[in-house]
Amino acid sequence: MGELNLIGTAAAYCGEHAQVIELLGQGRIPAEQFITGRIAVDDIVSGGFTELIENKDENVKILVHPWGRSGGCQALTS
Repeated sequence: MGELNLIGTAAAYCGEHAQVIELLGQGRIPAEQFITGRIAVDDIVSGGFTELIENKDENVKILVHPWGRSGGCQALTS
């Protein structure tokens, strides 16, 4: 019999998403604490996928700005 290594898993239960969205909307869960990065869509491989794979213990959610570096959203700089 071979050895099995379980690296990671993610799961959610039915109905949890609606409850979490409601709590976020009410301000009862501060969303900012889970946002560990903001990147331009141009950087999605190195700043997104690679960052999440190589530094998974430090990252929760990395937001991707859909208009790239020249987009009009100020959230990338804050």
